[in-house]
Amino acid sequence: AKALSPEVEEARRRAEEARLQANKDAAERQARENAEKRRRMEEAGSKGRDAKALSPEVEEARRRAEEARLQANKDAAERQARENAEKRRRMEEAGSKGRDAKALSPE
Repeated sequence: AKALSPEVEEARRRAEEARLQANKDAAERQARENAEKRRRMEEAGSKGRDAKALSPEVEEARRRAEEARLQANKDAAERQARENAEKRRRMEEAGSKGRDAKALSPE
């Protein structure tokens, strides 16, 4: 198989980094939008309730659970990005050394 030129590999690496950054930016934007939406909903919810509304304690517990879930998702995404970058680095390093087990012996 033909190896890719360094320029192509660099372009692919940059494209992957740009994609990961775009995903991270989108996740952060989504988290901000969700926080704003939650804030507006809480504000609207504080203005009037019927007898079937959840107690403030239950709503607070749900809000904390949601924040914990969002933080866990963010942590997982960051961990995945680090692992992917490390894997790419190892693959590039291994590719630069070459380990063809089918090479002819010196004899």
